[in-house]
Amino acid sequence: MDTASPLRRKIILALGLVILLTFVAFAWLTHFVVTPRIREQVGASLSAMATQARASLTERLRERSWELRNSALRAALSDAVLSDAALTEAAKPRQRLRQVTSNLKATGETFGWIGFADATGRVVASSDPIMEGMDVSNADWFVSGRLAPHLAEIAGSARHDVMIAAPITAADGKALGVIAARLNPSWLMAAERATLGDHHPLRDGTELLLLDRHGVVIDGPAALMDAAVPFGGTDPDDRFFQVTRLGGEDYDVGRPVGTRAPELDRLGWSVVAVQPLSMAARPLTWLSVDTAAIATAAGLVLLACGWIIVSGACQPLTALGKTASRMAAGDAVPPIPTLGDYAEVQSLSHSLQALDDRMREGERRSSMIGRSLKDRDMLLRTMAHDLRSPLTAALSLAETLANPASRLGAERRVVVAAGCFQAIRNMQDMLDNLLRWTFLTMEVAPASAAVDIRQLVHDSLAMSFATAEMKAVDLIVEVPPLTVEADPETIGTIVRNLVNNAVKFTREGGVVRVTAGMVEAGMILTVSDTGVGMGARTIAALFTERPSQVVLPTTPGTDGEPGTGLGLMLCRDLVERCGGRIAVETVEGSGTAFQVFLPVRPASSGSERRYPTA
Repeated sequence: MDTASPLRRKIILALGLVILLTFVAFAWLTHFVVTPRIREQVGASLSAMATQARASLTERLRERSWELRNSALRAALSDAVLSDAALTEAAKPRQRLRQVTSNLKATGETFGWIGFADATGRVVASSDPIMEGMDVSNADWFVSGRLAPHLAEIAGSARHDVMIAAPITAADGKALGVIAARLNPSWLMAAERATLGDHHPLRDGTELLLLDRHGVVIDGPAALMDAAVPFGGTDPDDRFFQVTRLGGEDYDVGRPVGTRAPELDRLGWSVVAVQPLSMAARPLTWLSVDTAAIATAAGLVLLACGWIIVSGACQPLTALGKTASRMAAGDAVPPIPTLGDYAEVQSLSHSLQALDDRMREGERRSSMIGRSLKDRDMLLRTMAHDLRSPLTAALSLAETLANPASRLGAERRVVVAAGCFQAIRNMQDMLDNLLRWTFLTMEVAPASAAVDIRQLVHDSLAMSFATAEMKAVDLIVEVPPLTVEADPETIGTIVRNLVNNAVKFTREGGVVRVTAGMVEAGMILTVSDTGVGMGARTIAALFTERPSQVVLPTTPGTDGEPGTGLGLMLCRDLVERCGGRIAVETVEGSGTAFQVFLPVRPASSGSERRYPTA
C-alpha cells in the first residue's frame, strides 16, 4: 500500500485517532469517574453499617468491660490500702500512688489516671495533674461496682469512667479513698467517628470496631461482640487484611483508621472499619450498568468523530461522483475543479475532466457532421433543381445547331452557339462552387504560396470578361502589382463568385469594378457594381451565424440568368476560413459593393510565384 498517498494516510490517521481516543476515554473514565464512584459507594455502605450499630455500641461495651475487669481491679486496689501513719505525711500519697499504679499495671489493665481523695472528697494526688484539687465528694461514690452517672462529670470529662474501688479511713478518722479512671471506649469510638467525619465521612452500612493489641473486639455492634472472633495475624501492617466470619456474615476488614486519641497508641489499640461483603458488592451493580452506559456514550461520540473525519476525507470523491452522474445523465457540466490535495482525487479529477472534454468535442463534431449532412442534402436538392434549367437549354440549343433541317443562317447560328455556351458556363460555375463547398466541409487545409494578385484576378475573370461583354457590362479591374503569401484557389474562387454575381445583377450599360490594395494587417479586395442592389432578406441570410445553413433567395439575373445563391455563401465561408471579414454596402436599385479583408502578408523575395506578373 502506498502510505505516501494523502487520502489513505488521512483515513489511517483517522482510524488510529479513533482507537487512541477510545483508550484515552476509558482510562479517563476509569480514573476520574468509575474509581471515585466505587470508593463513594463502598464508603456509603460502611457508613450504613456504622449507623445501624451505633445505638447499641456503648452499652454493650460497658457491660462486658465491667464484668470482666472489676474483680481484678478490686483485688489490686485492696493491696494498696494505706496505713494511718503513712497518711500523716503529705508526701506519702504520691509515693503510694506510684505503688498503686504499679500494682494495677501488673493486672494488665491500663487506666487514664489514678489518684487519692481525702475525706472531704478533694483529690490530693493523681497521675493526671489536671485532676488534683478537684472535689469528688458524694455519699454515693460507689454504686454496684461503678459510680453513678453524675459522678462522671466530676472526673472532668467523658473521656474517663470514674471508679471508687476501695474506700479507706485515715488515722484522724477522716475518710480517704483510692480512685481510678479507665479509658472510656465509647468516648474513643465517638472521637474516631468525629475524626473520620472531618476527612473521610462514613456512609450508611459501615461498622467501626475497637480492637486491643491482640485483635480482640473491645467495642462494636452487638452482633460482632457476640462473635468475639480475634482478627488475624501478628504483622501490624497486614493482620487486618482478611475476611472473618462475624455474626453469621462475612465481613471485609480494612486497615486501621486514623484517630485523634493518643491513648490508642499507648495502649496498642486499633479502630477498624468493616462492611459486609454483600454490601461491598453493591457498587459492582452500579459499575456494570453505569459503565456500560458511559462506554456506549463514549463509543457513539468517537464514532461520530470518526464519521466526520472520514466524511471530510471522502467529500472530494462524493463531489466527483455527483459530477459523473450528471455527465451520465447528459446534463451540462461546468469545468471540474481539482478537489483536495489527494493524489487519487487529483488523478480522478483530471481523468474525468479529460473524458468530459472528449465528450464535448465528440458532441461538437457530431453536431458539425449533422449540420454538414443537412447542408449537403439541401444543396444537392437545390443544385439538382437549378442545373435542370441550363442543362435543358443547352440540350435544346445544341439540338438546334445539330439539326440540318433547321436551316439557320450564320448570324443566327452564332447567337444559338453563344446561348449554348452560356448555359454550359452556368452549369460549370455551379459545379465548381459545389466542389469548392465540398472541400470546405471536409476541412481541407488551404495551401499557401506566393501569389501575384493582379495576375490571379485576370486569370480568374477570363470567362467573366466574355459574359460581361455579352451583356454589354463594363468589367474594370484596378489591381496594382501585389505579391502575397496566400491560397490562390481561395482568392480566385472569392473574386470569381463576387464578380459573376455583380455581372449577373447589373443591367446593360452598367459597370462592375474590381480593386485591391494592401493595408497594415492584410489585403482589402473590393467588388462593386451599379446593378439592382440587394434586399434586406438576402443580406440577413448572408450574415447569419452559419450562412451555409440558410439558402439565399435564388433570384434570377437581369437577363433571366438562373442562380442557386451558393456563390455568396461560399465566399462567406471561404473568407471566414482564412480568418478574414466580409462586408456589404448596398442601395436597392443603385448597386452593391462587397469589401473583403484577408489577413495575408507580402511574399518574401525568395518565394516561388504561382502566377507571374505581367
